[in-house]
Amino acid sequence: MNLPVTCTIIMEWDNQRLAATSRAAACLGSLGRQLATPVPGYAVLELLVVHDPAMADGEALGAFVRASLGGDVVPVALVPAPGASYYEMKNLGARQARGEVLAFVDSDVVPEAGWLAALLGALAEPGVRFAAGHTFVAPATFLDRAYGPAWIFPARSAAEAPYAVTPGCGHGWHANNFALGRDFFLASPFVPEPGRNRGACTALGDRLRAAGVTLLYIPAARATHPTPNGWRHTLAWWMNHGREIVPELGPPRGPIGFVAQAAFQTAKRVAWAWRNLVRDRKRVGLAWYELPAAIAIMSCFHLLHFPGMLWGRYAPQSFNRHFIT
Repeated sequence: MNLPVTCTIIMEWDNQRLAATSRAAACLGSLGRQLATPVPGYAVLELLVVHDPAMADGEALGAFVRASLGGDVVPVALVPAPGASYYEMKNLGARQARGEVLAFVDSDVVPEAGWLAALLGALAEPGVRFAAGHTFVAPATFLDRAYGPAWIFPARSAAEAPYAVTPGCGHGWHANNFALGRDFFLASPFVPEPGRNRGACTALGDRLRAAGVTLLYIPAARATHPTPNGWRHTLAWWMNHGREIVPELGPPRGPIGFVAQAAFQTAKRVAWAWRNLVRDRKRVGLAWYELPAAIAIMSCFHLLHFPGMLWGRYAPQSFNRHFIT
């Protein structure tokens, strides 16, 4: 008889600094319900919660996690990571894991029913080494519906069939929702980049594709992602995303050249937001009379890329003190 493949679920506790506590409780509650029913061919050994002790008291965090899971459905282990960044927490969790397969989920996303089974089921198929789930914005409010077509996390897709994530497929994958073998990941972990706190996800995908690995997208492994929590987080997110674009612009061409580049990149993103909102408004439930306000709001957000690029380019240390997310 074949033994089940062992699995570790890894959750960072970094995003929880900015999200509402109810998001983490909903995430854990969904995991608890899914873990109550075994995934065929797999045995989930543990849930690792990687946290910075300076940001969260271990004893209180452990009690919160176990209560939110709704019972002793899986052994829980807290992994202290003093001063660690988002990607460093994921790497540390992988090194501490005992499972043969790793499933990554963030503390601010809420997996839909069947999320874990869809990811692990994909990895059970011959030749599949990497499975990325579908993270989206649920259209619960007007602001959610405005964000859906015009943000990095799209509206919910009705697709079910897996397909490869390629540069031409129209979207990427996200580090908050994926699974792969532990040894495979440890051989090519996230490499945080100086001056960036989100680009390591894209870089890992590029390295894997260059090595001939197919990044298989699993639309059925769905999880909802919140929009930024409050105006301070909103400002920080969009400014920081502008800062993230700076390394993509190539060598600086002098102050005037860089400003022109930044302005062009900002205009491109505003135009992209307009196009997507007009094209996809019905799919996300955005009424025709809501469209002008949605375009105005998302245009303002995308315009924040411009000062984010300038500040991030010319005063990166000051930027980090004010806007690091």
